Amino acid sequence: MFHLKHLARAMTALRLKKSLIFIAVAAVGTSLCAQEPVKVGLGSYAAYPPLNICRSEDHKDPNRGDQSRIMQYRKLYLNEHEGTPIPTNDWWINLMTEKFSGNLWSYPQMIRAENYGLDVNFPKKWIDDGTEMKSETRLTVGGEKFSASQAVAQKWSDWEVTFSIEGEKKGQMLVTMAHGVPFTWIEFTDMTPTFELNKTWWQAADFEDTKVEWRDYRGEVVAESATGNRFSVKRGDDIYGVYLPTGSTIEIDLNGKATVNFAGGKSFAVVAVLPSQADLNKFEPYAYNIPTNTQVDWKYEPSTGTVKTVWNIDAKNLQTGAKAGDVMQGFIPHHWRDTNRPVTLNFDGTTFRTPHGVLKMCEGNQFAIDYAFTGMLPYYARPTDTNRENNPYIEARMTEMLRTYANTGTFGADTYWGGKGLTQMALNMTFAREMGNEELFKMCRDKLRDVMINWLTYTPGEENFFFARYDRWGALVGYATSFDSDTFNDHHFHYGYFTLAGALLCLVDDYF
Repeated sequence: MFHLKHLARAMTALRLKKSLIFIAVAAVGTSLCAQEPVKVGLGSYAAYPPLNICRSEDHKDPNRGDQSRIMQYRKLYLNEHEGTPIPTNDWWINLMTEKFSGNLWSYPQMIRAENYGLDVNFPKKWIDDGTEMKSETRLTVGGEKFSASQAVAQKWSDWEVTFSIEGEKKGQMLVTMAHGVPFTWIEFTDMTPTFELNKTWWQAADFEDTKVEWRDYRGEVVAESATGNRFSVKRGDDIYGVYLPTGSTIEIDLNGKATVNFAGGKSFAVVAVLPSQADLNKFEPYAYNIPTNTQVDWKYEPSTGTVKTVWNIDAKNLQTGAKAGDVMQGFIPHHWRDTNRPVTLNFDGTTFRTPHGVLKMCEGNQFAIDYAFTGMLPYYARPTDTNRENNPYIEARMTEMLRTYANTGTFGADTYWGGKGLTQMALNMTFAREMGNEELFKMCRDKLRDVMINWLTYTPGEENFFFARYDRWGALVGYATSFDSDTFNDHHFHYGYFTLAGALLCLVDDYF
């Protein structure tokens, strides 16, 4: 019995020790995971998303937690740069979320990375219902025995991106494209490129009989091989330009497939979509000028009611490696229509059709556009015509509706319904102010202010009405999330609600 008592005591002590160790470890873990607010002015945000509500990567139930943990560790086909935010709403985002690229509409062309290389499409025909433009052809850039493993975004700027298509065994294509530019630049490593002009799946079967035709800069047909720095390839009504290092040779087989042998120690090709055969030579002075950085800056001048935008493009010449001069840059109607100084856009007469209207081409590396903007009403004015025959507005009824909302209006705890609640309360606040009803104005303002302050401050332990930083992405996400806002879905209008409501509040409240 003596030994049994001692054994029991020893086991009890061991269990107590283990319990204390577990409690201590749990306490350390809790302290390590405890959120500390990051101060910004009078506000604050959480340093990282609340881990206790995160869905694990192997948990596919959409109703069990948000995806912030997954977003922190998900595979992205992108070369992440320290201190550089990952884009979430750019025109080429498909590139970083898919193994290959999906459709990249750089306009006037559409580009796709595939496991066999790169497809350049020339969309210019509308489908029957007029909702989409399609291409009848695709110029496939590949290589002998080349098979790609993935496409990876390498660098990007305001409207330009460079990505690599990596070979499974060897070879690489480094592809650069820019919005509104008719060129696609491809730099090759350890591969002999091929060019093949095929019909697209959209095209009718009788298009199969159309002939592929290569021509040189003089417009003469190339039958088997030719040496030069630029060629066109045509099928049906579609013409593509191919610009190469000076002295390069193309060899064409019986099916119109061309193999390129580079000259001069350079390994690149530039593909252009051409409105006409004559444009092969017209585009040549700009074809080799590859963008290295694109940036648009703007400022508003209240005294003149003008928004001034300046577009800058840095480029280098692929032939010489030196800093390049002018590039070809296109602008769509909302750039060149109804602007104050359209003469700053030096149109060269070349145009393309796009779903957003006519793309007009300019030559240069800096472009300025001024827009007249004298302001806009951020909310509705009080009606002045109270004649029931002309206007259904009844002030007493409006006051009743405002009072009901001021007393019962609610705010959702996520950024979608919460954002809507903020905007609705902000608008009701302005309506009451327009009507001179100080009581209802203050009620709406105070409620809006309290909830806005709650959203813009973080208190450790709360699970909604706050923002948290996605450190990997360099972005803030509002909690609670909804409709996949934790994956940046629809975040432009979720946070647009906050922006509008905050602006309206700042118009009438000195607290901020």
